[in-house]
Amino acid sequence: FFFTHKTANAILSGLVGSEMCIRDRPKDDVNSAQRSISRRALKDFVLSVEPVHNQIIVKTTTAAAQVVAESIDNLFFDGIAASIAGDNVVLIISYGNKEALRISKLIDSYLN
Repeated sequence: FFFTHKTANAILSGLVGSEMCIRDRPKDDVNSAQRSISRRALKDFVLSVEPVHNQIIVKTTTAAAQVVAESIDNLFFDGIAASIAGDNVVLIISYGNKEALRISKLIDSYLN
């Protein structure tokens, strides 16, 4: 048990360091591989996109919401104030109704 616990901690600390590097990248779209992976994730996992006032509800396949939320973050859409990912739903909060409609259309365009 001790060996497994120690190995898990070593792996966890390695992943945290790696994850921090990924999240610290500047907010731009220079990384085309990252954008390509994000687009593919939206196409593969998003079931529906629905704007509701200044919010967008993105329904995903089971256990894919966090992948989809990260993908949306990596596409750097303007107008997003925050997002919350559950198991199969992502809630995106935009700055207004017009932004929500525009963002939902952008996400929807990646689904085809």
